[in-house]
Amino acid sequence: MDLRANIIELLVLHTGKKPDRINSADIFRGNGYEGDDGDELIVAFSEAFDVDISTFNHVFHYIGDEPPGHRRVFPVDAEGKEIPFVPVSVDMLVHAAEQHKWHYPYPEHTIRITLRSRIFQAGLIALVSAGAIILLLMKYSNL
Repeated sequence: MDLRANIIELLVLHTGKKPDRINSADIFRGNGYEGDDGDELIVAFSEAFDVDISTFNHVFHYIGDEPPGHRRVFPVDAEGKEIPFVPVSVDMLVHAAEQHKWHYPYPEHTIRITLRSRIFQAGLIALVSAGAIILLLMKYSNL
């Protein structure tokens, strides 16, 4: 088998799809691979083809550990505009496997967290704090 066919076979093993059903233009989002699934796939690719993925930045390619369909963390350019997802194609993986290194010219960027996520995080902290206070009050009010 050639390199491309081997990469497709790896995608088949991870996605459970038939080779002709693999979205080769966007291997992560096009095949429903985000979060831990996306992380596991890129690590499996790295190990199978001896590719250094230390420069791979998932926030450009798929949703990380956020809830499905909710992009909590995203890169923004120097003007503060959100940088859209960059699809990772099978051709990009073939190139990386040939070079044994992930090469993608990520633009200058900063990482932001959405306001919705910050509000959720603050609410969660408040809820946990309130629960702790209630437990302490219940414990010490019986004295």
